[in-house]
Amino acid sequence: MARGPMDLWNEWATQILVLLSFTLQIILLQLAGIRRREAPAVLRLLLWLAYQLADSTAIYAIGHLSLGGTPREHQLVAFWAPFLLLHLGGPDNITAYSLEDSKLWLRHLLTVVVQVLGAAYVLYKQYRGSGSPLLLAAVLMFAVGVVKYGERTWALMSGNIDTIRSTLKKEPHTKCHSHIEYKPHQMSFSNEGHFKREADEEEFLVRSAHALFHICKYAVVDDSSYDNTGDTRARDATILRGLTDEQKYAVTEIELSLMYDMLYTKVMGISRYFIPSRRWSGSMGQYNMLHFCTRRDTSYSPLLGWLAKLLRQEDWWETYHYSGAAEIPEKVKELVFQHLKRIFQKDGMNTLGVIRKNWGQQTIKRWPEWNLEHVHLGAEFQEGIIIWHIATELLLIRSKITIIDQNAEPTVEAIKALSNYMMFLLVDRPDMLPGLAQKRLYQRTCTYLDKEWRKVVDDPAYHQPTRNACTMLKELLCLHDNPNSNSRRAQREKLARKLLEDEQDQSRNSSRVRFAVDVANKLFAEEEKKSESSLQLLLEMWIDFLVYAANRCSRESHAKKLNSGGEFTTVLWLLTEHLYQVIV
Repeated sequence: MARGPMDLWNEWATQILVLLSFTLQIILLQLAGIRRREAPAVLRLLLWLAYQLADSTAIYAIGHLSLGGTPREHQLVAFWAPFLLLHLGGPDNITAYSLEDSKLWLRHLLTVVVQVLGAAYVLYKQYRGSGSPLLLAAVLMFAVGVVKYGERTWALMSGNIDTIRSTLKKEPHTKCHSHIEYKPHQMSFSNEGHFKREADEEEFLVRSAHALFHICKYAVVDDSSYDNTGDTRARDATILRGLTDEQKYAVTEIELSLMYDMLYTKVMGISRYFIPSRRWSGSMGQYNMLHFCTRRDTSYSPLLGWLAKLLRQEDWWETYHYSGAAEIPEKVKELVFQHLKRIFQKDGMNTLGVIRKNWGQQTIKRWPEWNLEHVHLGAEFQEGIIIWHIATELLLIRSKITIIDQNAEPTVEAIKALSNYMMFLLVDRPDMLPGLAQKRLYQRTCTYLDKEWRKVVDDPAYHQPTRNACTMLKELLCLHDNPNSNSRRAQREKLARKLLEDEQDQSRNSSRVRFAVDVANKLFAEEEKKSESSLQLLLEMWIDFLVYAANRCSRESHAKKLNSGGEFTTVLWLLTEHLYQVIV
């Protein structure tokens, strides 16, 4: 007689649950590391599902064992109860999926007590009065499971921002990070004023990061009790002066990796000696409004686009599909250091390490001959990004210098990368930007640009690019329409010229396109008057926007972003904190 699903479940439920719990633990162990970098959405979804299901599966399995009537002769089945406690302890490389998990550590502690009692009850019920040889092994496994489970709760408590802040107030300021001690005597001083490394560079950078890690902790929890005077300041300044600009970036990356371990894993609490992974994605997200607004109509959406539409996730899909990534140009890193040094030299920060001047004002002051005092920077920071993003596209397309001068190509690429990156943050990660969110203004601007593009397409003189079967199939399966590609370069140029031609269109006022056109025309007029390029000015303007965003973004937003690869603005923020603490 055939057995039904319920009969199979009644007989094999415990085995199925334990196997499922074990599988989820393997997935967590293997995929937890992807959070240090930008990872594919599919893998992140799988990791999220495993994290959400792992605890509930193990808890349900323990409950099933405690309520079930397992025959006494099947004592190995009851041995799985303490084994499930190990699962609840989780792998060492992931304890919290987000900062909110650490805030709920007290709730987690209560769950620990209940589940430990449940596992103890299973052992008592199964082994009472028996002289089973498995009893000792079960008790030992139970003890290990309790320690492992408690270890996770301790890691959650230690990763809570409030706990870190309280700990910093108790530990001495002069104390280095305890995992790897920085030993200056291992370095010898050269005539140029830089330390010579006797150990390899990686160890040197790791030790430097550990020695400076207290600055990172004070910055993340926004605690002003850091002692930047006396021996502490002198030691920190000595370490930083011994680093090149490139090494400062590397040390900052290592510190952010250490902070990730402290907030989201057990590693900082259980291991005294480890080498953190210091490399983050090393790239910037990219999003371009003109690229997005010259897309084909929705009837040509890829398959996933149709699925997103059915699930009413069009906004998410459009952001995901029309975004990309770009490597951070070395020119940008160099200019960031120059910009920060100018800020420090000219008292550009207040006593709390916050930039005094609004975005763009530093650059305008540095270029007085360009007469940009009255140029529109936006009443809000995100409004300024929209205006200057469109203005940048218009200027680069209109300016002949970018075509004639081949040496300008690296500068042009850096400008495009920064402009698209700031736009990417505005569209996809507005919490990483200071000031009021301008989602409505962005949507209104996109609506206007869509309307203008429709005028271009409806013009009889415009010819749609031909598409063969291979191209159509490729578009159907495409995941990303990268804004840095040349797939619609001609269309973007046509839209830009259309915007420059219709200067008297008053309907663009509400979308801020008029301000963008005014900025582009002003810069182009100054180029014509001076017979020189505005590219360097434009690049410094975007550096100004970038540094302002990094400095004014909330500490909690920087900490939250560490669990999904981090942002370039987070690296710059921590770099600024280091320079401020030892220079000011």
